[in-house]
Amino acid sequence: MKRIILFSMIILASFFSPAQENSLSHETPTISVGAEFNLFLQEKIRNGEAADLKVSDSPMSFQKIESTALITTYEGINFDENATLNGSYFIPPDPIGAAGPNHLVSVVNCAIEWFTKAGVKQNSQRLGRNSGGLVGSFFATLGPLNATFDPKVIYDQYNGRFIVITLEQQSSPQASRILVAVSQTSNPNDGWYFHSINSLINIGSNSWADYPGLAVGTDAIYITANMFTFSGGGYAGGRLWIIAKSPFYSG
Repeated sequence: MKRIILFSMIILASFFSPAQENSLSHETPTISVGAEFNLFLQEKIRNGEAADLKVSDSPMSFQKIESTALITTYEGINFDENATLNGSYFIPPDPIGAAGPNHLVSVVNCAIEWFTKAGVKQNSQRLGRNSGGLVGSFFATLGPLNATFDPKVIYDQYNGRFIVITLEQQSSPQASRILVAVSQTSNPNDGWYFHSINSLINIGSNSWADYPGLAVGTDAIYITANMFTFSGGGYAGGRLWIIAKSPFYSG
């Protein structure tokens, strides 16, 4: 037995040796494709060249996935529906969804939908601003500056709420915000509370938030992001925001 324990300790010591630790390396984060396309679209709009990205009169056709005996499928937002909601085509998809007791909420690229678990679609709308303005956007009360990017949604199992976040960035004038929404109940049709975080931070120079992470605990919401400089787009570091559920969850 002593020999076995000693042998195990030798293996562990070699695994966690300083030489092993010093050999590890990490890759510097780069701007997400969602943010990159958002910046590209803003430049096209400023230069009056956005017509090439407008929704065409002949949308592509997509094959509908049929339900099987084992699973229930939902026809979510496709490329053309997302374009119709926002007025322009967007890439990449960035799909993510969350399930509550009776509903499914899905965000993709710059739009949001929710369904009953029976498969009935109850809502479909863009997240931010389009060429027509704010009317009809999910985050209209926060006055989004553009179409937003990199959305996330999770279900808070501690309090029975859906949480949605999305990002916006504007280079002139410089702006960066994290838009946050929490459903008032486990039913997304019962209304939402909204909050915005100013994520423009001076880290050597003014930096903006990209590619968020989202988690929830018993008392707070946790959001992370990679930060990039407005000047040159260099990686400036990572940041964490913690939002107390009280008073956010009561509006």
